[in-house]
Amino acid sequence: MAGFDSFPKNVVGLLSEFRNMNRLLTLLILMLLTAPGLQGQESVAPYLDKAVKLTNSHQNLEAILYCTYHIKTDSSGSEAYYLRSYNYFILGNHKLAHTDASRCIDLQPSNPDAWLLRGRIRKSMGNYVGAYQDFRRARQLDPVKSFMYFTKSIFSSVLPASQTKTR
Repeated sequence: MAGFDSFPKNVVGLLSEFRNMNRLLTLLILMLLTAPGLQGQESVAPYLDKAVKLTNSHQNLEAILYCTYHIKTDSSGSEAYYLRSYNYFILGNHKLAHTDASRCIDLQPSNPDAWLLRGRIRKSMGNYVGAYQDFRRARQLDPVKSFMYFTKSIFSSVLPASQTKTR
C-alpha cells in the first residue's frame, strides 16, 4: 500500500471533489492507515483525549480519525471502539457503528454503556429483537444507568433542552 508520497500535493483540492461522505471518510482513513506508526505507546492517550474533545464539539468525522489512529496503535482498549462507534452512529453509518460497538463489547462485556449504544444502533437498523437483548443486558449490568437512559428517551420530547455547557 502506498504512503503519503503517492498522494497528490493538493489534497485539499482532491477532497473538495468528493460529494459522498463515505468516500471522503474512506480516503481520510486510508491516508491515516498508511501513515508511519507511532514511536511509543505513551503517545497514544492524547489521540483519544482529542477524539473526546472533538466528539463533544460535534466534530464527529475528525473524532473518528483520532479514534482510528488510537486503535491502529493500541487495539486492546475498548474506549476508542466505543467512541468511534458513537461517532459513526451520529453520522448515520450504522453498519460501522454496529461493528465497533460489538468489538467494544467483545473487549469489555461488563460495560453497560456499550450495550446501550449497540441497542440504540440495532433499534435504528430495525433489529428490534437484538436491540431488546442489548437493552436487557445493559439493565442487568447497571439497572440505574439503564433506567436513566430509558427515562430520558421517553421524556426527551417534552423536557427542555439542557442549559449546561460542555468543556
